[in-house]
Formats: sequence, C-alpha cells, structure tokens
Amino acid sequence: MNLNSSGFSTEIVGVEIPPLWKHPIVEGINCSAMFDGDASYIKENSVNRISLEQLPCKDIRSRGFYAKEPLSKTGADFPLAYIPNIYRDYISIERSFLISYAPQNYYLQLTKKQTPAFNLECLL
Repeated sequence: MNLNSSGFSTEIVGVEIPPLWKHPIVEGINCSAMFDGDASYIKENSVNRISLEQLPCKDIRSRGFYAKEPLSKTGADFPLAYIPNIYRDYISIERSFLISYAPQNYYLQLTKKQTPAFNLECLL
C-alpha cells in the first residue's frame, strides 16, 4: 500500500483511493515517510508522538453515532459477537465498527501479531 497526502493506491485494483477523513491531530504527518521507515523523519516527529492515552474512546465515538442503549428489544434479547479479521487499513476497521456497533454486542479485536506499521496506522 502506498500512502500519500491525497489517499492511497492499492495493489488489488491499482487505483488511487482518496481519503475520506484524517484525524486533525495527525493531518500534518507524512504517512509515506513513516511507513517507508524514513529514520530521520520518524526521529524528528517522534517528539510529538501520539499515544493511545491521547486518543481515548470518546474521540472515536465523536466521529460517528454510537448508540448508548439497544435500539430494539430483539437486539437486546439476542446480542451478537464479532471477531473481525484485522490485518490492514485501520480506517476501514473503524468504519465497519461504526456500522455494526450496538452496546449489547460483544467485540474482540486481536492486534498483537500486527506489524509496527499497522499499529501506527491505528493511531492515524
């Protein structure tokens, strides 16, 4: 995947896909330099590194509608369990979570085996 300020291109379909949203905290970051491992750029920008503590759940919730209670009796009576396959493209994962989220459901996301580049993307 090749990231740049205008979007990313994917080897699957070979087209440029524009970004729909980039968090204001990281909109000035050169993602390509980070993912390409540009040591000087990473060192220069590591001073202002964003940690998970700086991106609490309330920030994710602020980017969409997340119900605080079940929207139907059926939904409340029959909760679902989700275990998504997470291996790339954090924004798609967050959007998928947005459309499937219900407070009565159960969600398990394992990212322990992910590359450092993917974990960085989760912060972007």
